[in-house]
Order: sequence, then structure tokens, then C-alpha cells
Amino acid sequence: MNSLGEIISNFEGIIGALLGVIVTLILTHILKHFGGIKFFIVDFEINFRIDKNDGWDAKVNSSKDEATQVEIKSQIEIYNGAEIPKILREVKFCFYKNTNLLVSVIPDDVATERFDRYSHYRDELFNINLPSKQITEINLIKNIKEEETRLAKKCNRVYLEAKDHNGKIYKALLGEF
Repeated sequence: MNSLGEIISNFEGIIGALLGVIVTLILTHILKHFGGIKFFIVDFEINFRIDKNDGWDAKVNSSKDEATQVEIKSQIEIYNGAEIPKILREVKFCFYKNTNLLVSVIPDDVATERFDRYSHYRDELFNINLPSKQITEINLIKNIKEEETRLAKKCNRVYLEAKDHNGKIYKALLGEF
């Protein structure tokens, strides 16, 4: 019988070609996934309001302590530096007091705004599709009602948080107040 060395020497060209293909596939996969997601906060505004009982009139920019509602508006640009499209899920506005999360809410997407005779509607933002090597601009807004406002008034920072398909959490500081 032939020894193992003779068998390898007879097929060394085929083995070398297979190893070259495997290494190339692995490196190509790694390089396509290389590149992170970056957040650019273009605009951020937080308004504390006192809501009147009739629901039609609200005093904007009241003091933080007197507020019964909070309105958050934010314009964000998100850049996907990878060669493949990515997705962000479970997008939330998160209110922190120093490092402690007190309340989080799902923002509304301004792009889905619809008007009715006496009101308007917006859809909640559930996920963001990020094309490869492109910037995606999103406009978010959220009116927080009394229950969450009590907790939000105790906070001093607002973050945008989202998860990618692997469960990695991305945090972008929107502002401090």
C-alpha cells in the first residue's frame, strides 16, 4: 500500500486548490460583514407640556416639574458601513437617570403620518432597514402620557436604543436635559 505521504503528493494540487477556495470564501464573508452602524443626531428637541383637561390646549415649554406630558422630536441619520444590508429592531426612546433606565417608549415614525378631520395618526417604528454603504434618515416623534411622564421627569438623559439581527444593542445619546 501507498503511504499517506504518497497519496498527498499525488493530490497536492487538488488539496491546495480546495484550501484556497475555502480561505477565500471565509475572508470574503468576514470582509462583507466588516463595518459598523453609526448614528448622527441631526436634531433633538424635548418639550415639557401641561395638558388642559379638555385635551385641546396645552402649554408648551412649561417647567419640567409641572409637566403632565413630554414630547420628543428627533431627526437621525444612520450609516451602515458594511457591504450587506442590516436591520435594527426594537427601536426605543430610553430615559435614564445617570446610568439607571427608568422608562422606555416606542417612537412614532413621522413618515407614516396621516391626517383625519380632527386628528392625525402615526405608526410606531418597529424596525429600520439599512441598505449597505448608505445613510438612512429617520424622523421620530413621541408624545408621552402622564404615567410615563412622571418617570421621565426624574431623568436627565435620553438615548435611542435598537438591536440588530444578532441581538447587539446600539445606543445613541439624543440629548441631556
